[in-house]
Parts: sequence; structure tokens; C-alpha cells
Amino acid sequence: MSNFNVNRKYITGCGDIDSLSLEETRKLLHNLRIYQIELEMQNEELCRIHAELNVSKAKYFELYDLAPVGYCTISENGLIIEANYTAAEFLGLKRDALVNANFTNFICYQDQDIFYMHCKKLFQICEPQNCEIRLNCGDKKKWVLIRSSIAKGCGEEKTCRMTISDINEYKKAEIVIIDSELKLKKIFASISDSIIITDLSGKILEVNEHACQKLKYEKHQLIGLTIADINAQFHRLEIDFRLKKIEKYGKFLYESHYVASDGTVFPVEISASMTEFQKIPAIITLVRDISARVNVENAFIESEKRYHELIEMSSEGFWVIDNNGNTIYLNRQMANIIGYTAAEIEKKNVGEFIYQDNLNSYYDVYSKLTRGNARHYEALLKHKSGKKIYVKVSASALTDREGNAAGRLALVTDVTEKIELEQKIDLVKKESLKNYTLGDVVGKSEYMKFVFETLPSISECGGNVMIEGPSGTGKSLIARTIHNLSPRHGGPFVVINCGAIPETLLESELFGYVRGAFTDAKTDKPGKFAAADKGTIFLDEIGEVPMHLQVKLLRVIEEKSFEPLGSAKTVKVNFRLIAATNRNLKKLVEEGKFREDLFYRLRVIYFNIPPLRERREDIELLAYSFINRLNIKENKNINSLSDEVRTILLTYDFPGNARQLYNMLEYAYIICRDGKIKLSDLPEEYSAFYNKIIKEKVDSIVANYDETNCKGESLFAETKCNQVETKCKKCEIGIETLLEYLVKYKYNKIKTSKALNISRVTLWRLMKKFNITD
Repeated sequence: MSNFNVNRKYITGCGDIDSLSLEETRKLLHNLRIYQIELEMQNEELCRIHAELNVSKAKYFELYDLAPVGYCTISENGLIIEANYTAAEFLGLKRDALVNANFTNFICYQDQDIFYMHCKKLFQICEPQNCEIRLNCGDKKKWVLIRSSIAKGCGEEKTCRMTISDINEYKKAEIVIIDSELKLKKIFASISDSIIITDLSGKILEVNEHACQKLKYEKHQLIGLTIADINAQFHRLEIDFRLKKIEKYGKFLYESHYVASDGTVFPVEISASMTEFQKIPAIITLVRDISARVNVENAFIESEKRYHELIEMSSEGFWVIDNNGNTIYLNRQMANIIGYTAAEIEKKNVGEFIYQDNLNSYYDVYSKLTRGNARHYEALLKHKSGKKIYVKVSASALTDREGNAAGRLALVTDVTEKIELEQKIDLVKKESLKNYTLGDVVGKSEYMKFVFETLPSISECGGNVMIEGPSGTGKSLIARTIHNLSPRHGGPFVVINCGAIPETLLESELFGYVRGAFTDAKTDKPGKFAAADKGTIFLDEIGEVPMHLQVKLLRVIEEKSFEPLGSAKTVKVNFRLIAATNRNLKKLVEEGKFREDLFYRLRVIYFNIPPLRERREDIELLAYSFINRLNIKENKNINSLSDEVRTILLTYDFPGNARQLYNMLEYAYIICRDGKIKLSDLPEEYSAFYNKIIKEKVDSIVANYDETNCKGESLFAETKCNQVETKCKKCEIGIETLLEYLVKYKYNKIKTSKALNISRVTLWRLMKKFNITD
């Protein structure tokens, strides 16, 4: 604009334009062009500023509308002049519906007076004001913070602008905090531990009721004292040290002794941490009386001492090792068992004292040990003198407080004398086995004695023999023994199972055939009867022979001759016939399924072998016979059976008879890793059977006890108790005796061990051995 003024002045001063010279006219035109250009530039700048102003205004209105808080302008009488989108949305209305509406219509009835006073003060002193009220927002009530100030530049009429901030969640939290503070005060008053709040110098600022009761002070007496006044253990410097620790680390846990007003001293556990009390730094301490715990700990220490003495005095060895197998502790008896002193074994690996053959078994058991699950096994240890020491081991896992593996505990019993005695007994058994053996037949039952007595004379004669009995009772063994004892023992012993061969082939198997007898008969083939010439033929499962063959079989037995299939030539044979069946032939005869004349021809001499369950005396003898046979076959040296296995032999019915017995022992023989077959070596079904009979025995004993106890009678006669006590001193207590006494004394360990004349440690070992729990 300054150039315009200059030019105007210049133009005005020039007088009449017609009087201008050419040069002046050119100069004037030049200035006018410059002026025109400046005007155009100024116009463009004004347009740009105007556009920016419009954009800024649009942004302002957008920010105003979408602000996170509500904005309203209201008149002095409460009418809404304008409102942004957020305010309308907050109140649940359209913006048009808000304009000219009275703001008090949206205020909860209870808070209208608050808002009235808020507005009154605002318009009186014309300074910004705040208030918290509840608004009706649709069907809900919400807490809001109202911030108001007088609007300026709106003429003479007073208006105010206010913001509406949603503080609903804040108010909810505030209510929760207030409620929590009330609850905290109640807890503070009712908590069963003492709570003491002190300043950083140790001066007591606040206590709860329990602290007053424990220290035997009135509350006003305690407040103002220092920690040193009630602490019986530390002097002032020590307390100052602990206070500094709390200041540095924020919290501190320690034990001390407090003294009550009457002089009573008691142990306490103190948990102290930094806090704030009445807006000053403070220390809050939770004080717990640990008198009961300390008494228990002292009793435990005394008990540990006594327990250690008992372990040292125990007749059994205790060996504790770490996770690597290194020795942590062993008692005097354990050291004596292997001939070393405790100092010589300390920190040495347990593997150094186990024979190489037993190491794999040890590592296997060691790896499978878990807490609360003891494993029982036998081992062979090296004595310092070089002697072999046989031991029984009951091992269990040890864990620390966090449940992590901390090592293993082994309870070791020296059974060297017992094992050596068992080995001598086994030798005697082997010798005595010869007295109960005839050929391949073993037994000592009354029936087997009868068999042994009659077999030699039966073998000498040539009569037909019928052997009846269930499958697996050893019928083929008796047949072979008859042959071996007979004058024909140098001849063949031919066996044919009539039930295993199809009917269509049985005739050709028995009697043979000649070339061309049927399509595939390309060469002559002698039958079993021809093969048994000058020897013995054993027809097993004779009851399975079909009726049409029984006629031909009868003729062979009577005439000792037959014609092979496809031949007219009669073949003469000299044989002795032994037949066997697991069926009732007499019943088959009655049913017309077996020829009567053949039945009597076969049954000249007969045996009816009872099942094993009816001759239990033979079972253990048979077991040792089978084991000896397996020792020769497998080149091993298993020579004994555990008590649990012997219990199974004497109680299990063995429906499969000797064949099932052999099957069970062969399995156990393969699994067994030392010289004795144990319960764990048997197939699972037999272990389950053993556990079942033990449970039934326990139930029976408990039932008998309950019955006699109800009548006021003693379960055991005094003489029986005396006999058992005498027996306990001489030999190992059996499970039945142990269970009887446990039930009698209602599982009281002290009374039971006294009655059995054994230590409590030995009683515990026996209960572990037989898996007996409380």
C-alpha cells in the first residue's frame, strides 16, 4: 500500500496528464504496471490467508465436536446455547435436541442443589469453578466432573462455558478404595498377628489390638515407646542396623524375642517393610508369636538326636547317598556289614562296593526310585576282606523342601548266613528230589507215590495202558517213563496226537499207504504203527479218533496186523500201545461216540492223573525240577524261590496244570537277574493273585478280630502269643503273624513291636517288605 500512496501522490503532483512529456508519460505507465502487479500479489495473498482461515476454522470445529470431553455453553438461567457432539453423545441425545434445553433436566435430583450452588458462585465471583455431579445419561446415571468459566465477548448477557468429563470409572475406583480402607481397618483390628507401625527411628506410631494383648499394654501405653523397649534380644545399635536394612531393601525378615509388660519373654518372627503412615515414611512390622513352632523345633531336634542314636544302634544298615551315588552317611551297622569304618566309606561311590554282576540291577532300581515308592531288591556287596556279602535292600528316594531329588536312602539287611543256609537247603532239596523222581516223572503226593510203586511192574508187562487226566498233567511223561522202564526201551517210542491231525489224514498217518493209493501218493509211506514195531506207540487224545477208524484200530490192537491204504498185503507189527485222553471216555461210550469194545481193549491198565490243585505237595517239587532243567538248558544258576513265589505255588490252582507251571517259571527264569526267582519276576497275573490273597487274608483277620472283640474275648490265647514270641526270636516273622498282631493292637507300633519282641525299626522294615500300610 505504500507504493500506491507514493504513486498517487506522484500522479496528483503531475497536474494535467495532457501536459506530460513523453518521458514522463512512459515513467507514469511503468509505475502503474508495477502497482497493478503488487495489487494482484496482495489479492492472491489475501485469498490464501482466507483459505487457511477456513481450514483452521473447520479443524477447530472438528476438534471441538470430537473432543474427548463434552463442551457446552449455557445461559445464566441454565439454557443450553450450544454443545459439541461428545456432550450430545454422552447424554444420549442428538445435538439439535440439546439446544435450548435446560441443563438441570439432565442432572440427578440428588445433585441439583450442588449444581445450583456451583452456578451461583460462578456468576457471582466470575472465577472458574469445579463440581462433581451425576447426570442422567439415557437409562444410566454417570458421574461427571464439571469445569465452568464465564464466557467472554458474548455481549451483556452472562453465559458460561463448561466441560463435561466422564469420571464414572474413577468414582467406582474411589468407592472401592474407600471400601478397601474400611476393610483394611477391620482386618488391622482383627488380625491374629501383632501389627506395629513405627517411624524410621523405631518410635511406635500405631498398633493393633492383638499387639496390645500380646505385649500386655494398653494402646496409649505402647504408642510413643520404641522397638528397643519391647525387644528383649537386641540392643539399640542392633535395632538401628535392622532399621537401616529395611530402609535399604524395602523389607526384612528376621526372628527375635519380645518382652511383655510383665517381663514374659517369647520368640517372634518379624516381617518388616517400608510404608507411609500419616504422610510420613514409616515401617510396618507383622509380628508372629512362634513359641509353639520353636517348641516343636526343639522337640524335633531332640527327636532327631534320639532317631540318630536309634539308627546307630540299629541291627540294620542305613546308607544315604547323593544324586551321584556318593556316600553322605552310613551308620555303624552298615560299616560293620562291609568291614569298613564310616570314615573310610565317606564320600566314596556306592558302586565301588557292589559286584560287577549286580551293578546293572542297582542302576536300574536307582533310576526308577521315586519319593514314597520304596523298591526292594537283593544285592551282592564286597567285604573289605574280599568275602561276598548277600544283602536285602529297601531303597527309597530323598527330596529337598522344593521336591527336587536329593539322593537315596537304603535300608540294608545282611542275609549272608540265610543265603548260605538256603544254598545248603537247595543242595539237600536236589538230593531229595532224586527220591521223588522216576524217569521224567516227579512228585511226592500220595497218588504219585502210588504211580512210582506201580510203574515198574506195569512197565515189565506188555498190556495196553490208558492214562486219563486234564491237559498239562504230564500224561506223556508217564507214557515215556513206562517205555523207558520196559523191556522195549531199546525200541522206538512213537507219539501221535490224534486230535492234532485232520480226520481225512489220520488213517494214512496211523497205517501208512502205498504208491497209487490216492492222487498224491507217489511213493510208499509206512504209518506210525509200522514205525513202532518192537517199540511203543503213544496215542495221545485217543478220544478224538472218529468212529470209522475205531474199528480198524480195534483190529490192530487185537491182531497186531493191518493193511496200509491202497494195499491188500497184511503187515504184522509188534508194539505196545499206550493211550491218553483228557476226555471222559466212559461218558463218550454212553453217548455212543466211542466204541465200548475199543474202550475196554485200551483200558487194560489205567491211570487217572489228578490236576495239580489236588496234589499241591507236588507243585514245589515240580517247580525245582523245571528250574534244574532250565539251568542245564540255559547254563544259568537259579537255585531258589522267594517266600512270595512259594505262597503262589501253594495257593494258585494252575488250571493249565504242569504246563502252566512250566510256562510261569520259564518266563520268570528269563526275567530273573540273580539266583532267586522273586514275585517281581513273575507275569503280572500272578502278582495280582498274590496281592488278592494277601488282601483276603487281612480282611479275614480283621473280621475275626471284630467278631471276637465284640464278645469281649481275646483273639489269641496266651500260649499262642508266647509261642509266636519265641518263634520271632529264632526266625523271620511271616506276613500272617505280622498282620494278626497289627490288627490285635490296632496298628499301634509300640505295642506290636513289644508283643513280637522286635524293635520298631524292624517292625517298620517288615511292614515295608510286605507292603502293609496303616
